[in-house]
Amino acid sequence: MKLPYITYAKNAFMRLQGCKVEKLKTYCGAKQPYNFSTLLHSNIFPYIIGPKNALAALLVLSSAAAYAQNDRKSMGDETVIIVTGYKPKLSDAVKIDVVPVQENINTAKPEITYKIPAFIYNTEPFKAKLSAPTLKQGPVSELHHHYAKLMFGNYADVNGEYIFNTLRNKNSLFTLHGKHHSGNGPVKDSRFSENMIDAFGKRVFSGHSITGNLGYQRLANRFYAQIPGDSITDADSTKQRFNDIYFNTKFARANADTGKFQYGADLGIYNFSDFYKTGETGFRIGASGVEPFRGSRIYADASYQYWKYRTDTSIDRGLLRLAAGYKFIVNGFRADVGIKTASDETFHFYPNAKLEADIIAKYLTLYGGITGNIQENTFRQFAYENHFIASDIRLKNTNEKLNLFGGAKGSFSNTSTFAVGLAYKNYKYLPFYLNDSVDKRRFNVLYDSNTNVFNVHAEAGLSIMENFILGAAVNLNSYNLSTLTKAYHRPNFDAVITGRYNIANKIGIGADLFFAGKRYGGTWLKDSASNTYKLTDYDLGNIIDLNTNISYAFGGNAKGLKAHLELKNILGTQYQLWNFYPSRGFQITGGLSYSFL
Repeated sequence: MKLPYITYAKNAFMRLQGCKVEKLKTYCGAKQPYNFSTLLHSNIFPYIIGPKNALAALLVLSSAAAYAQNDRKSMGDETVIIVTGYKPKLSDAVKIDVVPVQENINTAKPEITYKIPAFIYNTEPFKAKLSAPTLKQGPVSELHHHYAKLMFGNYADVNGEYIFNTLRNKNSLFTLHGKHHSGNGPVKDSRFSENMIDAFGKRVFSGHSITGNLGYQRLANRFYAQIPGDSITDADSTKQRFNDIYFNTKFARANADTGKFQYGADLGIYNFSDFYKTGETGFRIGASGVEPFRGSRIYADASYQYWKYRTDTSIDRGLLRLAAGYKFIVNGFRADVGIKTASDETFHFYPNAKLEADIIAKYLTLYGGITGNIQENTFRQFAYENHFIASDIRLKNTNEKLNLFGGAKGSFSNTSTFAVGLAYKNYKYLPFYLNDSVDKRRFNVLYDSNTNVFNVHAEAGLSIMENFILGAAVNLNSYNLSTLTKAYHRPNFDAVITGRYNIANKIGIGADLFFAGKRYGGTWLKDSASNTYKLTDYDLGNIIDLNTNISYAFGGNAKGLKAHLELKNILGTQYQLWNFYPSRGFQITGGLSYSFL
């Protein structure tokens, strides 16, 4: 299962590894995208437990960001922690789960959406942009057509992956990616499986590019909640299965002169369904443009999204977004000033301004700003975040009415980075998961009518001897709720400490230690005296999760045969991913990978 507050730490660490993080997915160079949240906050987390999502607030995210490497560089054999962000996009939530180190597989991996089963903990990434210390890079290695990986572990874990891609070509690229992961959960009848296949292509022609990907993902798991006094009479009632078919394409001006007008357009569609015939179809179309103007830039973006949510009845939803702004530099200050609007059930208007200045060149930058946003909430997003979601839930977008932020970032030397920041946010309809009053194995989504969140984050990164990186991040969150009594499944504190060591481009060692403060679950219990249901809180306690991984390349760093060993939840701590859903204990997984022409 995924824990929303750990997403920050996870994504933060992914950035440290040179990965690009977008919503529920992360992309790491030529490798597949990983989901931090999958490990910590995912339904699979109980099985695969390993905190790597990100820090609960912006702090955890910060740490990862600080260590993020240049997207064009590889971490070599370092371990990469993966965690996913809380789908409702709460800025201050964090989750705890750890994913094994990511390796350089010498395959051109497209940016595809890869979602992980719900046995892992989730967190949201910090949005800081730091120049991160990197490990020493060797010459560009030979690209291979094929990459295969197969690993086995306790809990009957089977993890297989295959990637095919064309060789380096500046005008075209094709990649086919398949993955299987299955295993048992922490208790009887808690098995899960996940299968994914995705085809990606890119073509550059006449100064333009077109990209597209078509994929299918299937996730299956059981509602294995451990509820006192509860017994299962119908095994089929615990089954869950999600099917997701999706297609995305984008057209843009490629390698255009920065002094000329640049533009792009994108289109996406998906069909998502569960075992109980609940379904959702989503559609998105967007366009953007940037016009240079006297050394500055004027930009505009527009998009329209449509969803049809099908249960016993059908609900149609739409969201139109428009944004425009002006980016310029004046008197040493970098500024971005504009507006954003959104229209769903009502019309929303947000200022969008950010100011940044280098106080000490290369060492200290101060920034601050104000903005807002509409965060779409869909059945698909909630299901990927929490695999134990009920089939019939209420869907409302979250209105981030105000996001006031400021902080500092920079470096102490050429081998270190840091970031500290404060943020105050006001939300309308912020989502929280609570157990259903009738079937407590499933979760409903409740929205707080007015939520104020104050976040403090801090992060730091250090690169030592060109082959060792060390990072840490922390988030503190304070929730002021108006409707609910607790910020359910969201911790007020989360932190991550992570390190990666590369020995002679043959041995990669990684370790991650995740923390999450006290969390609460909640459900309605019937009061026999009043014959009414009352909301009852459950103390889920803290989370501490230690993970490590080791890889050894027999024929070199980025090609040939490589052995892998991953240890998760080394301390064997027993904690709940979601209310009534325990996590896995100690896990050990080992196997081989091979890249070849």
